[in-house]
Amino acid sequence: MDQYERYIDYINKNILPYIDYNRLQESYGTEDKSYAKMTLYTLHEAARQIYGPALFCHGGLDFALVPGVISSRENGNVCLALLGIDLMSSGEHCSTDFLTQYGVVSQGHVEDKGIQTFMKEKYGAYHYDYTLDIAGDIHVRPGDLPQEIKEILSTFEAHAAELTDRILQDENEADEDLEL
Repeated sequence: MDQYERYIDYINKNILPYIDYNRLQESYGTEDKSYAKMTLYTLHEAARQIYGPALFCHGGLDFALVPGVISSRENGNVCLALLGIDLMSSGEHCSTDFLTQYGVVSQGHVEDKGIQTFMKEKYGAYHYDYTLDIAGDIHVRPGDLPQEIKEILSTFEAHAAELTDRILQDENEADEDLEL
């Protein structure tokens, strides 16, 4: 099993079934996008553990599925996505699996008319970027990305660390209360 298959297997067993997709969809519309950032962090850490901190075009792996963020070109709506990247063709983006209120929705493979309408109206054509570095990718230009994507990608790791610290602090305070 190569890294691509290991990542898919891991997220299918350990991450995707546990996402609250309605909460995730709601989080896209909030200012801090907290749940979306935590979900992205979880997907990113799994990718980093399996692929390493960076991928390389024309390296040892032909294809990778990586976590990322899309932003509608029409309305700026954001969505987390799993992006299929062809590493043998300088990082060509080959597939998108959107994480929506309907669960994981694969672009171009939706038969339900209601979901098709939702996807077209909510996202349509989009910009994208991913969390891992992909050396040699000629298709993504970080300077040209919309602010919505830049904000999420530049803050999701720090946001996750901050929430973890807050949870630990709350647990410590609860333990102290029990000792009194």
